[in-house]
Amino acid sequence: MIITIAGHSGSGKSTFAELKQKELNNDAVIIGMDNFYFGKQRLFRTSNWADNPAYCDINRLIHCITQLRKGEPTLIPQFSPVLQDRTQDVVVQPRNHIIVDGLWTLTFAQLREISDQKYFVDAPLKTRLSRRVVRDVNKGWSGKETENRAFLVESLGSRFIEPYKQYANFIVKF
Repeated sequence: MIITIAGHSGSGKSTFAELKQKELNNDAVIIGMDNFYFGKQRLFRTSNWADNPAYCDINRLIHCITQLRKGEPTLIPQFSPVLQDRTQDVVVQPRNHIIVDGLWTLTFAQLREISDQKYFVDAPLKTRLSRRVVRDVNKGWSGKETENRAFLVESLGSRFIEPYKQYANFIVKF
């Protein structure tokens, strides 16, 4: 079973994915869509690359999910937000459930089509911003940098995330 979890930045997608994994008796692998950002050689020169689906290697993500669904191990890239680049690939073994957690899991039609359950995690703007500040400080950024980017992040979310909420089977208030 393929479960996709979408939502705005800071909405609680990763936390919900971990809860879902526990609910499935840990018989699920979680794939973070963030690991499928292109490396810095392919990133465009702009400050909003992490909030735009053009920077997601969707073809590789679909390939990895397809391999896992067939019961085959796959190589999942690892992306470092500090280095803004992929660091290494990690072998992931198949499980009965595949959970894909990311901003755009509902944005890409090809991912929606192979998903068995589609969730949208919803949280108020103020909550999302405070969560992003905590998360980004842990990534090495300043809280002020996160606050300064808040308008851009939210405007891109309005463009690339919110319109696709309609495709979710379940809306989770978090």
